[in-house]
Amino acid sequence: MKSFRIFFASAIMLVLSCSICLAQGYIGGQHIDSLPKIKENGVIREYWGNTDKYLFQQNGNLLILAGKVLDQEGPSAKPSDARQLALSAIDAAAHDTARLISTFLQVYVNGRLSDALKHLAETQVHHPDQSPHQHAKPEAVEVIKLYNDGFIVRSESVTLGFDLCFTAGEQKMLQDNYIEKLLKLCDALFISHKDPDHCDRRVIEIAKRLGVPVFGPQDTGIDYVKGCRSDDFNEMELTLKSEKKIEAIAIPGHQDELQNNIWMITLPEKRTVVHFGDQWKKEDVQWLKEIKQKVNKTVDVLLIDCWAMNLEAMIKGFAPAYVIFGHENELGHTIDHREAYWLTQYKIDKMSTGIPSIVMAWGERVELYLYRSN
Repeated sequence: MKSFRIFFASAIMLVLSCSICLAQGYIGGQHIDSLPKIKENGVIREYWGNTDKYLFQQNGNLLILAGKVLDQEGPSAKPSDARQLALSAIDAAAHDTARLISTFLQVYVNGRLSDALKHLAETQVHHPDQSPHQHAKPEAVEVIKLYNDGFIVRSESVTLGFDLCFTAGEQKMLQDNYIEKLLKLCDALFISHKDPDHCDRRVIEIAKRLGVPVFGPQDTGIDYVKGCRSDDFNEMELTLKSEKKIEAIAIPGHQDELQNNIWMITLPEKRTVVHFGDQWKKEDVQWLKEIKQKVNKTVDVLLIDCWAMNLEAMIKGFAPAYVIFGHENELGHTIDHREAYWLTQYKIDKMSTGIPSIVMAWGERVELYLYRSN
C-alpha cells in the first residue's frame, strides 16, 4: 500500500495547489482560485464565510487518515475499533452533500482502484506449500473489492470479474485506459442484472474490444453479453478467454421483475464462489433459503449485497465458509440508499450465522485459504 500513500498524498497536494489529478490523468479542470488554499501569504487561513471549502478540506483530511489506517488494519472478520472508525470516516465523506465533496471522493476512489490494479498486475496467487490441517488440502482464493458491487476473484489459474462498474451517475470513477488494463488481466466477466450500476456498458465495450467473454442474464439487451439462465439449476460449462473451462450455475433470481443471476462459479481448483447481485424479490426468498435442496454444492465464498432481502436467512441458506459484503457507498444512489460500512457492520453484529463475515472498502483485498478434506 506504500505506493498508494505516495500517490494519494501527491494527488491531494495537487488538489490544494492546482487542478485535480486522477492517477496519471485529469478530471474536472477547476481553476486554482476555486479550490481551498491552506496558506495565504505564508499564514494559515481560516474558512470563515466559505462553508463548501471548509467541508471540502475536512473531508479530504478524513479520507487521507482513513486510508492510512486501512493500510495498517486490513480486512478482517474481527475488525479493530480503529478499522471501524476509518470505515466510518469514509462513510461520513461519502454522505456529505457539500458542493465540492465529489472531487475528493473521485480522487480517493481512483487512487484505491489504481492501487488494486497495480497489485493485480504485479502479483499472483499461490496456494500455501504447507497446511496446518493434516487431512486437508488448502487452495488460495483472493477477493478484491472494487467499486460498488464489483469484485475480482482470482485463484492460481483464473481471474474473474463480477459486476464491474466504474461509473456513478455521470461521473467516471476510473478512466478507460485503466479499465482496459484491468480487463486484460481477466479471463471472463459476469453480470448479475442489467441495472447500470452492475452492467456498465463502458466496461462491456472494452471487454468486447479485448475479446474478454461476458456472461449475464438474458434481458440485458446487449448483443455481446451471452445470456445465461439455469432455470433447472443444472451446471453449464463456460469457456474463458484463455480457453479454460469453468463450471457455472446462473441461479434464476430477480431484482423485482428484472432477471438477477446469482452466479455460482466453481473454479478449476474446485472451490466455489457465489455472487448474489441485487437479488430482491419476496417470492424468491423461500426457495433461496432452501437452496441446498436444489444445488448440492459447498460454497466457499459468498459475495452478497449488504441490503439483500432476508440477509441473515440468505447467508444461512448458502452456508459459505466466508461472507464478503458489497454495494456499500454507491455514489450514484441517493443518500438514504447509500448504505454505509458502519451499517453493514451493525447488521453483522446483530446476526448469528457463526460465519466469518468481512466488510471491505474500495480497492481492498483479502486472500482466503480454503480447506477441503482429502
